[in-house]
Order: sequence, then structure tokens, then C-alpha cells
Amino acid sequence: AALVPLTVAVSTVGVLRVRRRQRDLLALLGREDPAAPGAVVVDHPAPMAYCVPGLRPRIVVSSGTLAMLDAGQLAAVLGHERA
Repeated sequence: AALVPLTVAVSTVGVLRVRRRQRDLLALLGREDPAAPGAVVVDHPAPMAYCVPGLRPRIVVSSGTLAMLDAGQLAAVLGHERA
């Protein structure tokens, strides 16, 4: 029974470290773009969009996503990620 709280604590610390590292990398590699308000844009040709959860969630989209979607589709993707 004592292993359960220990396992949860170790897992939580690991997840928090991974999220912090991803936020740090996004701060270095990402940029803001008026086409995707409130999101971090990463220059990559593959279309992708995801959310880094946490107290300060970050929505990430690639430049390939911006090139592929029109304004309405991008708004739908961003709305989905915000939800």
C-alpha cells in the first residue's frame, strides 16, 4: 500500500519535468503568429496541433498547419485545442 503514493509522486514529478522542458523548448523555438492567436507556432512542414496541459496550457501549431488550413478550419482546430 505504501508503494502507491510513492509511485504517484514519482510519476507526477516526471510529468512535471517533461512539461517544463517542453515549455522551455517552445520558448526557444516557437513564435507568435497573428494567423494563430494565442498559439505558439513551430516551423515544421508537417501539419500538427496539440496542447501542452498544465497551469499555463500552451497550444502549439506547426507552420505546415497554417499553410494547409483556411481561417475557419484553423479557428476550429484552435477551439478544439482550447477545449
